[in-house]
Amino acid sequence: MTTSHLLLSFIFIEILVIILLLFDCSFRNHTVLGLDRSAALEAIQSPAPSPSLRDPVDDDGDDAVSVADQLSLVRCLLVASLTATEAAKKQSRSFKDKRSAISDEFKAMREEITISNSKVKHLKSKFSAKENQAKIAEVKLEAMKKQSEVLLLHYDKALEDNRNLKNQLQDISKGLSFSELEIGRDTNTYLLLS
Repeated sequence: MTTSHLLLSFIFIEILVIILLLFDCSFRNHTVLGLDRSAALEAIQSPAPSPSLRDPVDDDGDDAVSVADQLSLVRCLLVASLTATEAAKKQSRSFKDKRSAISDEFKAMREEITISNSKVKHLKSKFSAKENQAKIAEVKLEAMKKQSEVLLLHYDKALEDNRNLKNQLQDISKGLSFSELEIGRDTNTYLLLS
C-alpha cells in the first residue's frame, strides 16, 4: 500500500467518523467509545518515525515526500480528527444538557398550563353559577315589579273607593243633618202649636 493510499484511507476513515458523530445514534456512541479506547491515542503519543525512511527519488530527480513526512501529516490529521471528535462530544454533551434543561422547562410550563386550565375551568363554573344567580334575581325582580304594579293598582282603587265612600258618607251625613233640621223644625213648630 503506497502512502497516498494510506493517506486516502485515513481521510476516508476521518470522514466516516465525522459522519457517525453527526447523528445521535448507537453507532455514534460506539464510535466515541472506540476512539477513546483506540490505539490511535497511543500512536499519537509515540515518537515520530525516523526521518531516514524515504521514498525513492521521483523520475524528475526531485525527492518524493518522505514516509516520515507522510506519517507526520497523517498523525496531524488524526490529531485534528480526534480534536474535532472531542469537540463534537463536548458539543453533544452540551446539547444534551440544554435539551434536558429545555425539557425540564417545557415540563414546568406544561404543568403551569395545566394548573391555569384548571383555574380557568373553575372560574368558568363560578361565573356560570353567578350568571345563573343573576338571571334568577332578574326574574324575581321582574316578578316583584309586576306584583308592586298590581299592588299599586289595588292601592289606587282602594283610595278611590275610600274617597267615594267618604263622599257618600258626607252626602248621607249632610242629608241626615238637613232632614234632622227639618224634623227639628217640624217638632218645634208642633211644640209651639201645642
